[in-house]
Amino acid sequence: MSVKDLLSQIPDLDPDFSIWASMVIPEEDLEKIIRVLIKSGLTSDATEALAYLNRLSQDNNLEEVSISYQDLTRKRENKPLRRLRNLLSAETKERKPNPYRFHGIASHQAIHALLTGKIPDYRLARKLMSPAGPASAQLALFKGVDYVQDSLFEKGELTDPELFSEVLPGNMITAKLSRKIELLRGALISEVEPLQKSWVKAYLSALPMVDEFSRSLKPVFSPYIESILNLNGPLEKYLALLTLLSWSWTIDAIDKEKRVLFKEVPVLSTSLGLSAGRLDALEVTSINGIEPSPTQKQMLSKLSENRPAKSTGALAISLSRFGKLDMAILDWKFAVGDAARPNGVISASDVAEPIKSHATQLKRYITMANLDYHLQCSGGDEAIWDHELPFNSGRLVYFLPFSSPVTHEIKITPEEQEEIFIKNFADRIKKGEFKARLRLLNNYLVGHVINCLSQNGKTLFDGSASKNGTSPLPQISSNGLRLREIARRYTGEDEVPF
Repeated sequence: MSVKDLLSQIPDLDPDFSIWASMVIPEEDLEKIIRVLIKSGLTSDATEALAYLNRLSQDNNLEEVSISYQDLTRKRENKPLRRLRNLLSAETKERKPNPYRFHGIASHQAIHALLTGKIPDYRLARKLMSPAGPASAQLALFKGVDYVQDSLFEKGELTDPELFSEVLPGNMITAKLSRKIELLRGALISEVEPLQKSWVKAYLSALPMVDEFSRSLKPVFSPYIESILNLNGPLEKYLALLTLLSWSWTIDAIDKEKRVLFKEVPVLSTSLGLSAGRLDALEVTSINGIEPSPTQKQMLSKLSENRPAKSTGALAISLSRFGKLDMAILDWKFAVGDAARPNGVISASDVAEPIKSHATQLKRYITMANLDYHLQCSGGDEAIWDHELPFNSGRLVYFLPFSSPVTHEIKITPEEQEEIFIKNFADRIKKGEFKARLRLLNNYLVGHVINCLSQNGKTLFDGSASKNGTSPLPQISSNGLRLREIARRYTGEDEVPF
């Protein structure tokens, strides 16, 4: 009997559940879900299983839902369903992390730490050089980076004490070490760059110098360097080399004044009920038209290290006490981890001009940051883009293995921002709300089925999407509701296509 026929036998059929069962979940996966419910003793046949899920759906009917950016796009990834498939599969091998994405995560953390003067770390370098120091210093290093995914630091040997004598007071490095890194980088590039179309040949050619190059970078980039060097496999080792080459171009920043960067700031407040991602960093470039004074930089630095900013708008309002600010939104892209094509590596020729998807993303960040600012500080519903805005430009910075970083400044007018708001949000709001509802329903239903597989009653997946559930959704604020009203004024109340 088809899914359509089975659904026709269910009284009081929930419309969202009907769409979920017939259009969201592939039929073969729905059959697996039905078998799990029957085997668990909750139902006796397919019709009863669907009726059971329909009742759960009716208990999870939300009027207002938080919309992720994925809900506004065509992208759709069903993580709970993938988890269920893995649990039901005979395949028990642990999934290896995607090395490209893994390197990208480590790179974002390492470069932020270097630019803000947190690495190299003179105090910990002294501990590593003491007879009893390496073990305790290694633990201290790992404790100091608890904001990085734990998996990055499951392994790692920092026991190479003599190298750390090259770290100087003030978190500087010796000219000797700087020159050594520069020479090794040049030699490696001469070997690898001509052969990069064949990564195996390129890596084999560079192999005699790889260990020495890695060791020379340890005093600067530990413990981040350990995470990528401990990935096994020839491709992973080659990608690690490209990543370290990209990092090595940034050591010149060690001798420069440390920057104040507000790291990973949410573009929109979660109370708005819409996710627009996180900025890599936000930097105050001037106050009242001039560079921040040393005292102001010290105050800003303390603020950046306190509890994370709730959103770009909230941060801009908080910092306005200093005066009229110019703030730059920074978006860092790394050769390994941020290529537009899957499992690709960005080259210098790719970024003679900004990669289109990256420029579009940054423009969207700028637009939504101004939207957040408007909603956080304005009580009226006047047109958002008719007054002075705190965010008007951003910088795309590409970190590459064979050349110094490439920077593109991205500017956008208020008129362009309004157009992006209409195209990326207002035109998609109704469909986005609908898809968000289905996403939350899917998480709840598939999560419930996953927990039916538990042998000891332990919760395997928290998929609660209900106002009656154990993990309530963030409350959408009055500003969040106001945001949706602003969007609807642009587009009206059209029907939602699925």
